Amino acid sequence: MQEKLKLKLEYYNENNEFASDSIQGLNNEMMKFKDEVFKAAESLNERGDLLNEMQNKAKDVESNNY
Repeated sequence: MQEKLKLKLEYYNENNEFASDSIQGLNNEMMKFKDEVFKAAESLNERGDLLNEMQNKAKDVESNNY
């Protein structure tokens, strides 16, 4: 088993374009994920702002009815 791993390691060391491609692919995926997380956070912030606005309006309506 060690011999197999050694041969694979040697192969990838000699053909490092595979490693470079996979690292670049992983980096691209991480950037896409980061963008999605930021978009979701922005959406949640906007929703929170709207909920706060609705809560304030509900308090105003309630205080005007008394």
